[in-house]
Amino acid sequence: EVTVSGIKLAVKSCKVQPIAGSCVYDKDCPNAGDVCTLALSQDGNSLESVCDKPVGTIDGGSSCAVDADCKSGICLNSGVCFKYCATGSDCTGTNQLCEELNFTFGTAEAPKEQKIKGCNTKSVFCKADGDCSANPNLSCQPSVANAGDNFLTPQCLLNVGTKGAGESCTTDNDCKSGFCLTSAKICYGICNTTTDCASGTKCYANMITFTFDQNTAVTTDDKYDSTSACVPDRGSWSLCTRDSDCTSTEWCSPQPTKDSTKWEGRCQKRTGTVGAGGDCASDAECRSNFCIPPSSGTLSDFNPGICFGMCSTSNDCVSIFSTCTSVDLTTHDRGTPDDDSDDLTAALKVCL
Repeated sequence: EVTVSGIKLAVKSCKVQPIAGSCVYDKDCPNAGDVCTLALSQDGNSLESVCDKPVGTIDGGSSCAVDADCKSGICLNSGVCFKYCATGSDCTGTNQLCEELNFTFGTAEAPKEQKIKGCNTKSVFCKADGDCSANPNLSCQPSVANAGDNFLTPQCLLNVGTKGAGESCTTDNDCKSGFCLTSAKICYGICNTTTDCASGTKCYANMITFTFDQNTAVTTDDKYDSTSACVPDRGSWSLCTRDSDCTSTEWCSPQPTKDSTKWEGRCQKRTGTVGAGGDCASDAECRSNFCIPPSSGTLSDFNPGICFGMCSTSNDCVSIFSTCTSVDLTTHDRGTPDDDSDDLTAALKVCL
């Protein structure tokens, strides 16, 4: 649309189309200055090599922060601009190799994948952002090292935003990890110790759990793995089996293990003063902030409940009327909170 003498006119123009299927290297392109990159085929079913005008100014194989930096218009998750390769000798960047890269295209409802050879930086495994300091465009993010793995191998990958682990955020795009924790409004980020976290947060194990879908119609075969994260102070997080293993200001809180298949106790800041198995008339009275209601009638001082809490033996229960009992409790609801039939459960010893 153009404006002539104050009148807007719709104008059709010709656009030079990329030359499809014509290159492996930039030198294969017939027009000077063009680069060999990727584009969606006309039928939309695959990616193909094309010669096209450069998008950015950075050569293939060099460091980048966003797609627009690169001549190819593609900044890989490893923080380098896409560049085709046939052998390792085509990749001249530091610590690079020629490997099959997995590209996803299509729609969210019907994604497609295609492997294409390109130069990539060798994987840098990490425990915190500091392990990725050689490239400021990268941060430590959850990743899967090999196809078929049902566990995470964190790697240094391209930043989404600019804020690190534990820093305040309002949207996912604020964070290097691309994930703003909605409850605390802080950026998710993997950590090794609290020194890796922003001020006001601490590093805790097994904070964020990821699901490994087994590509079946059911959820009962899904697998899980967790990473550490920087979150507001929850307590010492020391391993425990009963309240007496923790400080006087904490209680032994049951937490799912890294793969959500078992329970483990972690010392966490307490709420009330009544320990496991003690009488209670409200949640706030209990160290655990959970008063199990009586089997019948309304919870009150005259019809008390029992403070929830872990135990090793009945001696850990504060009331002589409570016994240490093993019960199966849900470690993961498998993403179906209204359907208990598929829950992943594990035995936990509590005072009842």
